[in-house]
Amino acid sequence: MEVSGKSGGKVILADEAHFRADAELEAKWVLRGEQTMVDSTSPSYGEKARYCSAVCRETGEMELTELQGNGNSGTSVAYLKQLR
Repeated sequence: MEVSGKSGGKVILADEAHFRADAELEAKWVLRGEQTMVDSTSPSYGEKARYCSAVCRETGEMELTELQGNGNSGTSVAYLKQLR
């Protein structure tokens, strides 16, 4: 996204998102006293995809960047500088 001078700037909405692939089973039928066993191919709880994204309110332009590691104030500042 190109952001021009002070008078021609764009309104950009930015956020961070996390997507997990693990399943959460809410309810299941089992015989009383039997152990619940469910096969799963889902990744572990800590495995997730992290993204920073932004959209320009006026034009609909979008910017998406995958984060490596955990997001924090430093990654947010770096992303905002990248948008600039």
